[in-house]
Amino acid sequence: MPEQEHVAPRKIVWSEVFPWLNLARCFRIAVQLRLLACGALGLLVMLSGWSVLGFVFSGNPAILPDADPVLSSCPWLAGAELIGDRPGVFGLKWGVPPGDVAPILPSPGRTEAGSTGLPGPGRATAFGQYEPAHPFWGVWELLSAPWRNLFDPNWTPASSTDRLVRFAFLLLSGLWALAVWALFGGIITRAAAIELATYDRAKTIRSIRYVAARWRAYFAAPFFPLLGVLLIGLPVAIVGLLLRIELTGWVAAILWPLLLVHGWLMALLLLGLLFGWPLMWANISVEGVDSFDAVGRAYNYVFQRPLHYLFYALVATIFGALGWLLVWNFVAAVVALTYGAAAWGAGPARMASIVGRSADLGVLGTFTAGWIAFWVQGLKLLGTGFLFSYFWTASTAIYYLLRHDADATEMDEVCPEEEPSSQPAEAKNAVPPTSPGGLPESQAE
Repeated sequence: MPEQEHVAPRKIVWSEVFPWLNLARCFRIAVQLRLLACGALGLLVMLSGWSVLGFVFSGNPAILPDADPVLSSCPWLAGAELIGDRPGVFGLKWGVPPGDVAPILPSPGRTEAGSTGLPGPGRATAFGQYEPAHPFWGVWELLSAPWRNLFDPNWTPASSTDRLVRFAFLLLSGLWALAVWALFGGIITRAAAIELATYDRAKTIRSIRYVAARWRAYFAAPFFPLLGVLLIGLPVAIVGLLLRIELTGWVAAILWPLLLVHGWLMALLLLGLLFGWPLMWANISVEGVDSFDAVGRAYNYVFQRPLHYLFYALVATIFGALGWLLVWNFVAAVVALTYGAAAWGAGPARMASIVGRSADLGVLGTFTAGWIAFWVQGLKLLGTGFLFSYFWTASTAIYYLLRHDADATEMDEVCPEEEPSSQPAEAKNAVPPTSPGGLPESQAE
């Protein structure tokens, strides 16, 4: 009887069996210092622009409440306060006896009412009601809030002027957020696209060059569906003019089935845009295409693979919540341990005065407390950058998965990085000298 040849068992690559496990890599990519800084800087620039718009439109309380936490706070503190003053679930506090439930000392700029710059759970702002402190759904709600509120049917203005002012405020806020994240979101998605496909880190300078060359494509992609909604809704608005006069209202009633078809088309466009706009950024970063292709791919994946998209989003939400819990507690631990170690030398009472920026501090003491608060808030802002770096990284990973499901494209296919040319432009464009026979001299010899 012939002996059977022994075959060594093959190692199982679980990421090939379950491709969605690639979403677990997003945390390791998102916590890179350069991507954290990119996310934090993008948040700071966006909030700065919103604060300027809040100042410009603050004269109309019907449009912008005076106490709006997004727009009335210092952008530096507003972004940092997402980390919060609490040390997290580990309960790390300095200068507090074990078992004491007293909160950590408040940071400068935090009011007694608990205003944190960005809205917490269930808090209403000019951009709506949402929970931003989550690295996937919260960021999606925050960035899309101005555009979603443009189509809010429940807001009834007191006058046509209020409607126009509110429209201008939300439109400018949305355009500013779109312009900011067309740059910073593009850089993060491009870096994530390279690393997810090749397992190599993308060069930061090359990612910036790549995004700068395609910034208009990132910025313009969401506008094409909105333009379609405008063109489809224009005939409906024209027919709606007939409803102003009782004598001609019956004509609009007869045409109403056609108007419902227009409404159906507008709903499809807005639905695809609502869930597909993060995929547009990822498509441009992965494929290097223009806005038209980005819109087409995004809509195709949203409507062709809706259950896949929902599943990947839920998995990304779970991984993101765990990652945010780790980042949040780590930043809180760094702050608490630094305060605690400094209190050994300065004394708890003196440290409490400095951290709380007491009124009895002198000029130098106030200067010292201000700089300490600046560095602490800077660290918190850097930690907050994880919310945005993870959102764009996970969106890129979801795009890879949807592309693999819909088009059977391998996960490692990505538009390659452009190698910087070492030859001067004149040398590249120069025509080699030719011999009398018409061939280059090197071949003629």
